[in-house]
Amino acid sequence: MNDQNYSFEKEWKEVDQLESKGLPKSSLEVIDSIYKTAKASNNEVQMLNAFIRKNTSNIEIQEDAIDSLYLNYFNEILSSTNTNASILKSILAESLNSYLQQNMWQIQERTPLAENNVNQAIQTWDIRRFHEEIQKLYLSSVYDLKDRTVQTSKYNALIANPSTEYLLSIYDLLLYRASEFFKSSNSHITEPVYKFTLNKAEYFSSNSEFSKINITTKDTSSSIFQALLLFQDGIKHHLITKNENALIDLDIRRIEFLNQNAIIPNKQELYLKALDQLITSYPNNPELLRVYYLKAISYYSEGNQYNAKNKTGNANGFIEAMQVIETANKKYGGVSEQLGDLKSVIQQKHLEFDIEAINIPDKPILLKCKVKNLDKVYAKIIPISNKEYFEYVSEQNYQNKQKKIELFISKKGLITNSFALKKMDDYQFHETEMMLNPLKTGNYIVAFCEQPEFKSNQIFTTKLIQISKIAWFFRDNKQVEKEFSLVDRETGQQLKNVKATIYQWLYDNRENKFNKISNFVSDKNGKIIIPQQKNNSYLVEFINGKDSLFTEYNYYNYENYYRNDYHKNIFLFTDRSIYRPGQIVYFKGIVANREILPKVATNEPIEISLKDANYQVVSKLRLNTNDFGSFNGSFVLPNSGLTGNFTIDCFGITQIIRVEEYKRPTFEAKFDPTEGSYQLGESITFKGKAIGYTGSALNDATVKYRITRKKDYPYWPWWYSRWIPNRNSAAVEIDNGVLQTQPDGSFEVKFVAKADDVVDKDKPRFQFEITADVTDITGETHAAKTSIYVCEIPFVINSNIEEKLDKNKDNNWHISTANHNNQVMKTTVKLKVYSLIQPKTTFINRMWEAPEYQVLTKSEFQKNFPNFSYDGEEFEYNWKKRQLSF
Repeated sequence: MNDQNYSFEKEWKEVDQLESKGLPKSSLEVIDSIYKTAKASNNEVQMLNAFIRKNTSNIEIQEDAIDSLYLNYFNEILSSTNTNASILKSILAESLNSYLQQNMWQIQERTPLAENNVNQAIQTWDIRRFHEEIQKLYLSSVYDLKDRTVQTSKYNALIANPSTEYLLSIYDLLLYRASEFFKSSNSHITEPVYKFTLNKAEYFSSNSEFSKINITTKDTSSSIFQALLLFQDGIKHHLITKNENALIDLDIRRIEFLNQNAIIPNKQELYLKALDQLITSYPNNPELLRVYYLKAISYYSEGNQYNAKNKTGNANGFIEAMQVIETANKKYGGVSEQLGDLKSVIQQKHLEFDIEAINIPDKPILLKCKVKNLDKVYAKIIPISNKEYFEYVSEQNYQNKQKKIELFISKKGLITNSFALKKMDDYQFHETEMMLNPLKTGNYIVAFCEQPEFKSNQIFTTKLIQISKIAWFFRDNKQVEKEFSLVDRETGQQLKNVKATIYQWLYDNRENKFNKISNFVSDKNGKIIIPQQKNNSYLVEFINGKDSLFTEYNYYNYENYYRNDYHKNIFLFTDRSIYRPGQIVYFKGIVANREILPKVATNEPIEISLKDANYQVVSKLRLNTNDFGSFNGSFVLPNSGLTGNFTIDCFGITQIIRVEEYKRPTFEAKFDPTEGSYQLGESITFKGKAIGYTGSALNDATVKYRITRKKDYPYWPWWYSRWIPNRNSAAVEIDNGVLQTQPDGSFEVKFVAKADDVVDKDKPRFQFEITADVTDITGETHAAKTSIYVCEIPFVINSNIEEKLDKNKDNNWHISTANHNNQVMKTTVKLKVYSLIQPKTTFINRMWEAPEYQVLTKSEFQKNFPNFSYDGEEFEYNWKKRQLSF
């Protein structure tokens, strides 16, 4: 049939209608007709479209159709034109990868079949075979494409182009699809000892220089290696075609890929330099707005890690991001949507405050306010009745609660104040403390707003507080009774004859509410005993004359029960299935959300443990998933004890490994002890040796090493408060490689002990850990591990001086110095002992940490809040020296 008299558009509409009616077999008949017509008239695009739609429909109506799909695609590729064949290879690769991900839980259990069995059914493929086939198809779709000038517009009826602006040719589209697979592919197969890593600064070079680099490795199956080669191929091509937009797009994706995967100490510096190189190379191209966004978001991320109170992180990160945005705005007369959104986020105002839920009548009230991009806030205090308070706390519907809040705020306030804050131009969050004037006994809504009008479209925040002298202590005997002890909030005196009304939460078909069920009165000791009730929660109202108080949370008459809320799929993989005692088990895992369409769970906290044959925990790690939902690590198996089935357990998902003395070890690998002290920036050499148990040296054995860096704070800086944040960093791989042992069995691992890129006044300590796997010619492998600490401060001072001493006894002190690796160092120590001037006040703790700065003067603060410290006076390191005592 001649397709000039044949309407493909009309036929495809019929296909869509049949599919929408749930008639896949009828739609297949029409698709077959389209395919035959297109083939007869040599219409390549419609042939391709019909073939793909037909096989997609077959999968939906046939069980286990993956084998027939693979065979159909394979035959169609052989009979298609070169361009069509490349497109089919890319789509088949995507289909196989999708099948692999959906059936990973089954496929990961399969063992490899004989390598010469190339015609085995897909239902029998193991993970390695899937990866080999998928990689082969994606690479062939790009490198075997003969005509790189064919435009994607020719295939508009078929291809949903992800970005027609940059992917104008079929080559660009296929390159994009392949590179996206390789750059995000987490291989589930065992990595070789010669694993490829992105550890060279030259990979960040300009596109012209990058195109000339000879990138080679033995690890040709590495996903990141193939991704890098694909980027290089595309850049070479467009340097010739001079397609500037396509070249910029490729370069941006290359630089982002390197920033995510490179293992280089100064990666951030190289990343920003590469972005600047792009801006310099194409100064007038509006596509550079994407580059400006990447620069801005990089600075924004640094600013987001800033802690204003402890002055850690980049305080100017947001300012630098705004400068990048303004530069782009001036250059191009506007910004992209991404830059505009980022600017809005940086400039976004924020207002929140903390206040104690219950305060003492006729006493000033302290609160902490946290703001961003505000230099003035307004406060409004609205009194509410006991009835209104009770109705509010009883309301369970969030929307109804908000309506009540809005109604309260619309009332005229008892007190309206404005507070001037310190003007900050860094776009950061800042905290300070404020004072509210004394209030009488009762219930109040405290509201803060950016403007005095307190309108719903303005930024405001509210808290419900009570003013009362009643305080209570609670003791729960779960099986028998609950006991309240009532005291005066200010003096601590026991309160007798206080009435207590119990409101029990009742579940009803029509409504859920608190119902009054009983009354109690406190005895002479201020105690109220409430018998055990049914499984309901309840609220208590205390009344002492004109003073009343609601408990600010519910009490429950049933014990807590265990609830497992970890609703995620976890897949675990190990580098092998059988190990010897003392070996290192390398594992990898993937976490996905349990959804209709599974999605990887990023930045998910993970706890994983190794259990021995008796199911006793040998070791435990806490990790976080990366941007691809994966995590990895290692366990060192014990050298002694029971062998057998060991278990790697992650939230109940387990992977069994076998630990056996399946071969008597013939050699051992170990590092020599590290001696001496080192400074950051120095070159350090670790010496190791592989010696046979017969005394012979292992010559020319393969040594695969890996160096990681961790940051910690072995001492706590005196200028910090009692709050100690966890600033210890996770291990970061900074180098790896492969080398051979010398004739005497020795080997050396050299590296430069570089700090990270963060300037930290607290002078953290860096731990560099070196792991070496030594493999002889028979494949026997043994691991050696050592580590060294390096710090800007070369030594630590240790003493046995206790915090409290008996002045009537002789106190002998022992003081020693050592480097950070516990090796004794000789040095001169000067010791001075001062007596300190202690504050006259005994301070009590706030319900929050001390703020970054105060708007109240010291005299004003101490007058109104004498039991709180103004600026860390409770800490000994802030006390003034009286005199030198020793």
